[in-house]
Amino acid sequence: MHFYFIIILILPPMGIHKLMDLLRENSPDSIKSRDIKYFSGMSLALDASMSMYQFLVSTQGISSDANFLTALTDNEGNKTGHLLGLFNRTILLIEHGIKPVWVFDGKAPTKKNGELLRRRKIKQEATEKRDEAE
Repeated sequence: MHFYFIIILILPPMGIHKLMDLLRENSPDSIKSRDIKYFSGMSLALDASMSMYQFLVSTQGISSDANFLTALTDNEGNKTGHLLGLFNRTILLIEHGIKPVWVFDGKAPTKKNGELLRRRKIKQEATEKRDEAE
């Protein structure tokens, strides 16, 4: 059985800053667009974390009664867009004869701690600005 690692890009890659620029410049042949039918009969390893983030972002919408973002949630208010996205993408892949293997990369390396702190600070500031605006 062969596994292929593939990045399905809907949004820019989140993990490695300017990765696509690097690949375009140094390895342009590594970037290919393929019809989904090309992968039929294959098992594909898919980045679960990146996909889940994409689904969370893409399932947010503008509320009809106010100018703020709302997200798909369950009865208790927990966000569920990532689960719906993984479910629907899994169905799409299976319908095309593809065996998806969702890969969770685990805990971030300690070298990334500074970046994670920076992101948390930006998120906190955005949350505070949103709360003030409301």
